Amino acid sequence: MVFLENIILDVTKNCNLKCAHCCRGEACNENLNLDILPKIFNENVSIRNLQLSGGEVFLNSKLFEQIIDFIVNSGCNIQILSIITNGTCYSDEIKSSLEKMYNYILSCNPGAYYQNPNEIVSIEISTDYFHHEEINKIKNTNYALYKQYLQSAQKLIKSKFFDTFRENDIIVRQGRAKNLDDSISEPYIMDIIYTEDNESGNLNVWSIEIETDGKVRKFGDLEGESVGNILTTDLRKIIKSSGIKCEDEIQFNNKINNYYNDIMKLKYVIEIK
Repeated sequence: MVFLENIILDVTKNCNLKCAHCCRGEACNENLNLDILPKIFNENVSIRNLQLSGGEVFLNSKLFEQIIDFIVNSGCNIQILSIITNGTCYSDEIKSSLEKMYNYILSCNPGAYYQNPNEIVSIEISTDYFHHEEINKIKNTNYALYKQYLQSAQKLIKSKFFDTFRENDIIVRQGRAKNLDDSISEPYIMDIIYTEDNESGNLNVWSIEIETDGKVRKFGDLEGESVGNILTTDLRKIIKSSGIKCEDEIQFNNKINNYYNDIMKLKYVIEIK
């Protein structure tokens, strides 16, 4: 078994906004290769926190539905689904898919019935300075999209899965953010760390990111070399060949704590003048 603490799966590189601080770079019409799904979601994988990322995750409701439908039939144990959205897209189809995923997670983890729904399927809406700047821009240049944003954001806020507004004060020198103030920091990249049980062979892995084309990356390393491609190489092999093996859970947890401590020391916030 492979136990993933955190996995970011890029659903799409497409987006309907052009926020100045986006570390993902310019949007393009590239969506997740669905052949990736069985490589991740199967009965030999367990995921604590699955984050679906973009682009704008909800932009293609049909694609979102296909991904959720595959997951709920995969046998993969998942504890949390988290999504950050720009708030412009929300439909009955998306709502139905979120409900389906919520019920699936409950079936995987019966104890989750005692949690709030937004602790199981968590939706955050971006609401920082640069996001508001872009919303104000489309108000004057694309009023139809602006009106859609007002309607969709209200529906999302009223949803039982709405968690919080996300004020993104972590801005790194990647993608479109390279054009911003020189005071922003370089990306903080986390190594892939894991432990392996000698008897069972089970792997416990911290964080990885998988792109729309199957490339596997270290957390935070959006523009560096990938460490493998899940379409051509088994995930376990990628982790063991590119990750750092910890001797035990104590060393594993200490490394995670060190990552968080280092991040807290960095200043990513751009001063708005």
